[in-house]
Amino acid sequence: MGYNGSYLGPTLRVHRGDDVTVTVSNNLSADTTVHWHGLLVPGELDGSPHQTISPGETWRPTLPIRQPAATLFYHSHAHGRTAEQVYAGLAGLLFVTDEEEQGLGLPS
Repeated sequence: MGYNGSYLGPTLRVHRGDDVTVTVSNNLSADTTVHWHGLLVPGELDGSPHQTISPGETWRPTLPIRQPAATLFYHSHAHGRTAEQVYAGLAGLLFVTDEEEQGLGLPS
């Protein structure tokens, strides 16, 4: 399984202050979710187990990025299927950048 590929998801890089719309289509034969682990967003955008994406459905949250730079990840959080779906590849990295982090001269 994967997001936009056969295994794992793409690394997402977002910038503090942006509003990022993500389109998640469930092409699996089971329910899934996408939880933005560590991203400070309202509960209705969090992608927790109560926000199921059924097979064939699409979810399009707009994520307000308001937190400082951080290294986070996203993953399936489907009730009773989290471990199975994450182990199969439904996970990826999410980097939040901001002016302070960009001014540090860190490798990119």
